[in-house]
Amino acid sequence: MLQLKLPSTSSRQHKSTLQAKHLRPEWDPITLLSKIDHVEINHTRVRGGVVFYSVEVYLKHRVNRIPTNVKSASGPNRTPDYVVKRRFSDFDLLRRHVGQHARREIMGVCPYCDRFRMFMLHCYKQPKMFVKLCAGMEARKKLLARFLNRVVELAVADERGAAGIPRVCQCPGVRAIPILVDQFMRRRYVV
Repeated sequence: MLQLKLPSTSSRQHKSTLQAKHLRPEWDPITLLSKIDHVEINHTRVRGGVVFYSVEVYLKHRVNRIPTNVKSASGPNRTPDYVVKRRFSDFDLLRRHVGQHARREIMGVCPYCDRFRMFMLHCYKQPKMFVKLCAGMEARKKLLARFLNRVVELAVADERGAAGIPRVCQCPGVRAIPILVDQFMRRRYVV
């Protein structure tokens, strides 16, 4: 979001110049995560005995109101905007880190962390060791895609309500969880 700042004008100078002032930092995980439309996992690759899942990330594209003859790429033939490769253990690590950050506050103190905590407790669609051992490849791909879509949705959902609160005043989970999810969705994964 940009805020326009008008410089003070003197009596001799009548030029008005606008200067843009950024309210958010250049790298904001919430902004980047809110651009994700959905995630799909359709392909796997085995390298050195390890299964890598191809996480296909589809971004939201702005729709302009100018009519054109070019058809939009929103059908089943749409190609992903980018693809990242992740192992099952990467998904499990993301789940554990998000859970650790969500459990730092007492239940009821932070609604953002409570949503993640409830998701981690009551949703069976998570990358756990039981799923890895008992589910087939197709079931795992669907489960991991649902897990990622839900985590991205939860990471972005509370930003509208907490927009008025500065990030330094929010609990550590509100600051850490979007960063973890954003790093997982990038091509370079650093934990």
